[in-house]
Amino acid sequence: MEYRNNKTYKLNNYLNRIDKQIYNRINVEENIKKLEKLLGQPYKIIQIKMILFRAYLEDGRIEEALNLKKNIYDITKDPQELFDIIKLYLNIGDLELAKKYIDDCPFSNEKISAEAFYYKRIGEYDKAIELYGKLRHTGLENEMYIELSNVYLLMGDVKSASRCYQKLLNTNLKYEALVRLIGIALTENDSNVENLFNRFNIDTHAHRGDLVHIKRCLSYYKYIKGELTKNNIEGYLEKQLFNYSKEEAIKHIIARHQRKGNLYRFNQEINLYDVYDYCKEHLDILVLHDKSDKYLVKMPYDIGYLMNYKTDLLEVVTIGNTDKILTIYPIARKGVYNYDKLIERNLGGAKIYEKK
Repeated sequence: MEYRNNKTYKLNNYLNRIDKQIYNRINVEENIKKLEKLLGQPYKIIQIKMILFRAYLEDGRIEEALNLKKNIYDITKDPQELFDIIKLYLNIGDLELAKKYIDDCPFSNEKISAEAFYYKRIGEYDKAIELYGKLRHTGLENEMYIELSNVYLLMGDVKSASRCYQKLLNTNLKYEALVRLIGIALTENDSNVENLFNRFNIDTHAHRGDLVHIKRCLSYYKYIKGELTKNNIEGYLEKQLFNYSKEEAIKHIIARHQRKGNLYRFNQEINLYDVYDYCKEHLDILVLHDKSDKYLVKMPYDIGYLMNYKTDLLEVVTIGNTDKILTIYPIARKGVYNYDKLIERNLGGAKIYEKK
């Protein structure tokens, strides 16, 4: 028994190191191979599969990630695993399979949550809000406010989104709420942003990812105030802000789309320099306020594929509240976000105050 406990302890530490590297996008392909080799041994199988799932996603291997997630759900019957499967199908634009999994969901509140997420992604925002309202005073209430705020942001209702986040400041999701409130304040050029930073008192319950996000937001805030200079840069984001170049960004985009197993790809004849320039001039539909902003850009022609479906829609990720593009990739035209409804609701207000 002592030998087994010792072996499990060492394996747990080994897995934690791999998970940390994957989170920081370090040696992802190499770590995938290590995890795949571990699948044949008897210990920590679910933990190994969960880390491998995240690694597959990071490496763009969506189909393998989906199959692994289905296997995890078959073993655990955990509602969150089922929800992850539904979200993945929505992300690749397979609305039919997503709806099938929702209809077959055996958990009542989780089914409502998944259905609301489905309607959010296809642009039926009023229906999504109605369904999320049914989750008040349930065990999913806190998570509901995060998702509900995202719906309001898609509708351009920043005040309602902020109110949702405010409700979470005394809950287990307070750090995630603060990250989003700070992101909104930076994007909306809100003078209250400094007070929000001051509310972020780090304690043992702070999630590492939230700490990273807060630090990046603070770095960006110092950057636009002129307090961050080339002489006092520290982290990855600061280096991006000062050492950013179009050439390096396009190299990254090319490398990302040459990975094996990617389900999304550009047409071979596409000139990525032209795509980059077009996107930079059309950062109009903002879908996320965070350490990096995500925009939807509709190209005037088919740009590539997601799985075997043609698409003219791109997701564009920029550094904070700037027009410095980090990456671009094709996303599903079919249903996801419902670009036409975003246009109808006049969501053009992506405010880039500092184009540096």
